[in-house]
Amino acid sequence: MSNLSPPPSRDKLPVTKDQGGKYYAEFPFAWQKWFSSVQELLAPVASSGAILWASVSKLGSNLTDLATRNHADLQNINTATYTHLSATNATDLTDAGDTTLHYHATDRDLANATGQLSLDHLAAMKAYAARHG
Repeated sequence: MSNLSPPPSRDKLPVTKDQGGKYYAEFPFAWQKWFSSVQELLAPVASSGAILWASVSKLGSNLTDLATRNHADLQNINTATYTHLSATNATDLTDAGDTTLHYHATDRDLANATGQLSLDHLAAMKAYAARHG
């Protein structure tokens, strides 16, 4: 996209009277060149009715400048620093229930067990101890 300079002068344009008695403004060459630059800049808009997104400067822009910011439209949301979870996994980790996604080593320590252990659990522990004794 080309850069458009400001208009060449803020002086009043010379006004002339034509042979029919009507007044008109004469644009100096510098103004004619500036209007030509404006026309060239707007030519893609005039022909297609839209400005190409690639020709719009995004310098200094921010996602908050966009009216609609759909999460699913974002790119590179899973990186080495940040990873997104599915709704199911997020619920599984935050609902205070059992999960296969995460556990603490102390959760597996029998010394921390509270309540009653089921007979199935005790039988499984006995079988494990017999195998690894």
